[in-house]
Amino acid sequence: MSAVTSTHICHIVSTYKDDVLNQQLLSNISCSMSKDYEHTLVVLSSQPSQRFSLPDGVSCIELKNKKPLCLRSFRECKKVLSLLKPDVCHTYGEAPLAMQWLAHRSGVPVKLHQLSSSQALPCQNWIKKTFLSVLSHSTDVFITASANAQHWLESNLGLSPEQCQIIRPAINAQRYRPALQEVDPHRTNSFLGTVAIPTNKFVVGTNINDQHLDSVINLIDEFAVASKLSPAFKKHAMLLIAGNARFLPLLRKEIQVRNLGEDVCILGELPNYWLFYKVIDALISPTEIDTTTALHLEAMAMAVPIISLRSRKLEKRSEHPLFWTDKNGHCRIQHQLLEIFTDMNKRLRLGREARLYVQEKHCVKEYELRLKALYQLARPPANTSYASTPHLYASTSSKRE
Repeated sequence: MSAVTSTHICHIVSTYKDDVLNQQLLSNISCSMSKDYEHTLVVLSSQPSQRFSLPDGVSCIELKNKKPLCLRSFRECKKVLSLLKPDVCHTYGEAPLAMQWLAHRSGVPVKLHQLSSSQALPCQNWIKKTFLSVLSHSTDVFITASANAQHWLESNLGLSPEQCQIIRPAINAQRYRPALQEVDPHRTNSFLGTVAIPTNKFVVGTNINDQHLDSVINLIDEFAVASKLSPAFKKHAMLLIAGNARFLPLLRKEIQVRNLGEDVCILGELPNYWLFYKVIDALISPTEIDTTTALHLEAMAMAVPIISLRSRKLEKRSEHPLFWTDKNGHCRIQHQLLEIFTDMNKRLRLGREARLYVQEKHCVKEYELRLKALYQLARPPANTSYASTPHLYASTSSKRE
C-alpha cells in the first residue's frame, strides 16, 4: 500500500501590512490544519518590526526585498518554488499575482489567487486590468468574496465560471451572538472600560481604523444634520467612535466646531469589540459596506443593524439588510439614522436579518468545503480528470447579495 502524502500549499503575500488579506490567509490556514495539509508562507517584502503569529507547524520564509514586486523578488521566489515544489501556490493581493507566472513555469499543479477588494472594481484602470488579464492565463482559479467581482472578472477578462470562485470570509456566528439583556431598572449606565454609556440613549457606533479623515468628517456631518432635523434625536442619540488614527486631534476639533462635544464620545482602540457591539444600537460605516472585514461581520452576527454610505445608484426602496432605505426610499446616512431611531421594529428586524445574512453567506462549514475543494484539485480522485474537477465545485449563484 502506498503512503498517502500531504498536500503542500505555498501561500505568498506581499507584506505583513494588509490586515484584511492577512486575516484571510490565517483563516485559510486554520481551516486546513490537519495531517492532510502542509503550509509554507512566503513574504515577498518583510521588515523586522512587522510580524504576526502563525499556527504551530506552519513554516515561514521572509524575503528581505525593499519592494514586493522587483527583479530580486522574482529571482528569490523562483528559487523558493523550485526547492519547495508545492502542490498548490496560493497568492494574495496585487503584487503576488505576478508570482503565479513563476508557479506556472515551475509546474505547480494548482495555482489559486485570492483577490483583494480593489482588484475587481469597475473603476479599475487599464494597467491593472491588463495585469490581471495577462496573468489570468497562469492562474487556475481566482477567489473572490462577492458575486459582483465574479461578474466583473467574467465579463471583462473572459474568465469561465470554473476559473472564478466565490468563497466568502467566514465567522463563527455562535461565538458572536446577541447578548442577553439584563433587566435592571436601577442601572443607568453600561461601561466600556471607564467610559459610562447611558442606557437610556440611542447609541450608534463606528470604527475609524483604516478610514480617511474626509470619510469620518462626512459621517459626523450626517450625524449633525440628523440632530438638526429631529430634536428628539438630538436629545437621545449618542455617537461612539472606536479605533485609533493619526487624525484624532483634527477630528476632535471638527466635533467641537459642530457643537457635538456632548453627543460624540471618542473611545480610542478597544481590546474587546464584543462589549462595543453589546452597547450600540447600530453600527455605522463611513464608507460603503465591506463584508470582507471582521468588524462588520462580527457586528452583524450579534444582530446589530448596519448603517453605511450608499451608492448614488441606489434610488429605489430596498429592504436588503445591507442596502436598505428609509420608508421614502432615501438612503443617506442621516435618513438611515432617523429611520431606525424612530422605528424600533425596523431596527430589530434589520438586526435579525443581518445575523441571518451572516449565518447563510459566511458559514464556516461552507467556507471550509469550498476552500478544501480547491486545495484537493492538486490530488483529484481516481478516474476524475483535472479539467473537469473545478466544475464539480463551482459556486452557486447568490439569491441575495
